[in-house]
Amino acid sequence: MDIIIYNGEIRTMDGSRPVVQAIGIKDGLIACIGDDNEVLARKTPVTEIIDAGGRCVIPGLNDSHMHLLGYAAGKDGADLTSARSIDDIITILKAHISAKCVPEGTVVTGGGFNENMFADKNSPSRRELDMASDKHPICIVRACRHVCVVNSLMIERSGIRPDMAVDGGEVLLYPDGTLSGVLTENAMDLPKTNKGPMPTERIKELLRLAAPGLAAVGITSVQTDDFYPMFTKENVMEAYTSLAREGGLTFRVTEQCRAFDVDECRVILSLPQPIPEIQPMFRLGPVKLFADGSLGARTAFMREDYHDAPGVRGVAIYTRAALNELVWLIHSGGRDAAIHAIGDGTINMALDAIESAQTKHPRPDARHGIVHAQITTPDLLERFKSLKVMAFIQPIFIHADAPIAARRVGTEKAATSYAFKTLLDTGVHIPTGTDCPVEPFDPFDNIYCAVTRKGLTGDPPEGFNPDQALSVEEAVRAYTTHSAYASREEHVKGKLVPGFYADLAILSRNIFAVSPEAIPGTKSDITIVGGKIITR
Repeated sequence: MDIIIYNGEIRTMDGSRPVVQAIGIKDGLIACIGDDNEVLARKTPVTEIIDAGGRCVIPGLNDSHMHLLGYAAGKDGADLTSARSIDDIITILKAHISAKCVPEGTVVTGGGFNENMFADKNSPSRRELDMASDKHPICIVRACRHVCVVNSLMIERSGIRPDMAVDGGEVLLYPDGTLSGVLTENAMDLPKTNKGPMPTERIKELLRLAAPGLAAVGITSVQTDDFYPMFTKENVMEAYTSLAREGGLTFRVTEQCRAFDVDECRVILSLPQPIPEIQPMFRLGPVKLFADGSLGARTAFMREDYHDAPGVRGVAIYTRAALNELVWLIHSGGRDAAIHAIGDGTINMALDAIESAQTKHPRPDARHGIVHAQITTPDLLERFKSLKVMAFIQPIFIHADAPIAARRVGTEKAATSYAFKTLLDTGVHIPTGTDCPVEPFDPFDNIYCAVTRKGLTGDPPEGFNPDQALSVEEAVRAYTTHSAYASREEHVKGKLVPGFYADLAILSRNIFAVSPEAIPGTKSDITIVGGKIITR
């Protein structure tokens, strides 16, 4: 054995033997599990022995949906997550420009603000950003990453006009018909914030910077959407492949390959998988489609008007015909679709597209999924089950959305939304993630929200739709075995059983034994990926 971990409460996530004391690791795989005596009997003079000290051990956590490079690159901009007013945004931007000594004329970016956290609920616009600086082009992104705000200099730099029409996006105006600086969905591509694609070596640097944070909380795998204009497909793939080849990729990656239109979808479908030696660390996964926006920004597309905004239904990025065509192309090409859909209108369209594709060309092996799947009604929940469609969920969204859900969509529809337990109990896979950087990638805050149905402040005290709460066991399974299923790796990942990857985390506290309120703040004392100790 290379490593033996003993004296632990090892949660295998395998129903036939759910808890064991010890685990043996050899050549990057789990070689054996059992009680202390039977596993320790297999040690050799070169075996590293780790005494878990009674601590809880779980399979490595697998964030089923995030934007890893977006998170890493965003650290170069102003962090607006702490802003609780428009004045705070102005102050933070000014401080960022001063601290970074940003030359005049150089683009300033920032992200993470959420006006629903402000007392007056007012969102910033061009005029407020002009107060932060009229000598720097500024572009800030809302926490949901479906709305951005630019200042006057950025408008001028980018050539944005009031009469611009953008398919699947909006250029919002002040009441007097002038530009407000607020851009939604596809219109967010209008600001000219960078000079071109990021070089491969810089992408590798960002991945190295992100890696320790993942290991610190026991994340050993991510499913990440990285194909943005600033990160070309070629550079992203080369960065991951190069790091994996060098042994510098310390977490496993499944790329959720974003496509915007049919031409780009065909390009993605033609991309070759990395060579077999690289695939355990980096592989291409489903084709990702963005089909609507966010609840907080009222850009998620609804069947009916928003309860608090009559006449507004959100933004459908695609027509029904266009979405059907894209899903058919993916499905008939033997690939899986992962469709961003938050509003019930978009979820319905996405399920229709999947059903249409399956009717024309039945594929029992298809694993299509709806990413976020937030605003649901009983008929939609039933269709997830009947069509065997996954729901990529983010319980951490309860923190920001519980206070606004009923206001946005009405109490009746809010009562059947974020329906994780219903989906799980009907046999739907619910791979779990954070959508980082929309929310931090801390899995234990996420598990807390799944179990308590409360935000991180403990509100609402009774929980948001408390009948939809998961047990800790269910939440961890969703983060491990369900996420492995989503990336078609359930045969090698997500459980601590012989033959599976030796990916695991020894936790700082036993999340199965403490009160739910004590789950946040949990760390991984020791994280192992492929039999290699990444952090301790």
